[in-house]
Amino acid sequence: ASCGAFSVCLPQRSQEDRAWPTGARAQVDLPFSFDRSLPKSVRTSPRDAASAGAEGQVQQSSQQAPLPPALSVNPAQEASVDAKTPEVHMIVCALDYKKTSCPLTCTADGDNMLELARGCGANVETLYNEEATAANVTKLIEQVGGRCGEGDYFVFYYAGHGANLPDQDGDEEDGQDEAFCLVDENGQTSPACWLRDDDFATSVTSSVHAGTKVLILSDCCHSGTVADLGKPIWDGYAVASISGCKDAQTSGDTGHGGIFTHSLLVALDQLGKQRQFEFTVGEVHQETVKVDDAVFASVQDISIAARPSPGMRWPLVPPTGYLAPLNKQSREAAISPAAPLPPAL
Repeated sequence: ASCGAFSVCLPQRSQEDRAWPTGARAQVDLPFSFDRSLPKSVRTSPRDAASAGAEGQVQQSSQQAPLPPALSVNPAQEASVDAKTPEVHMIVCALDYKKTSCPLTCTADGDNMLELARGCGANVETLYNEEATAANVTKLIEQVGGRCGEGDYFVFYYAGHGANLPDQDGDEEDGQDEAFCLVDENGQTSPACWLRDDDFATSVTSSVHAGTKVLILSDCCHSGTVADLGKPIWDGYAVASISGCKDAQTSGDTGHGGIFTHSLLVALDQLGKQRQFEFTVGEVHQETVKVDDAVFASVQDISIAARPSPGMRWPLVPPTGYLAPLNKQSREAAISPAAPLPPAL
């Protein structure tokens, strides 16, 4: 059954009005950027920007709060059974919503993450556009999660719309769940199609071995706690979630992909150029925030939540010579002079 279509859409500037920033902080305007939230006709009001203070073990941060120091890795957590090299199993889920009145450019993000993952030797599965139904996503989580063993990594990357829904089980202090805005087989979307944070957390923890390290990357609006790491269902897992913004905020789409994803990939590029080939999730988050501040100066707060800490090793270390898409396009001068990319960082 169809999940329905949008009746109202967020205003978007025309393509010719979208220009890449020059990289000057504070002076940078983002006329090209529109957010990845949904119209009010298909979502509830955004929740307050409250961090989950009652989430016990969960450590959270954003670019507005003091960033956590890069934490040392716990050898006991990181030791791999039988000393085998950990495998990375990844899902890339990206939607452009071209059959709705609220299109995005998220498959560009998906392609960029796919290039990174393959370069890192990860095992990757993708779900794009009409493939990304709730049934298909949860089925793929079960399949990919089942391939993960002790010491391996399960990575879930999502780029698309994000929204809030009324809380169903009383676990949200503000009364609202977060959700990934998936579609039906016809590419239409409404709350009936979406994947709640509760259901997402259940899907991952019921499919992935507790000895597997979990990384969740969400380039969407209202995504600060979309992994729901405060739920007891995550007990015993080493898990980290980096999101494009806080729960009450929106994440920007540049017309060429998302601000968060571009910032993340430039951050990984820079860490590689610093000859850092082993770093923590917390360090990647810090570098991503720095890139966002320097290149985009966005109002969204790229956020991290982790349990027991952000000290888990980052699993997607780019190969030598990796060049982030922003830097690659800048160096190749692949766009018109009227819309210049920032210089390679």
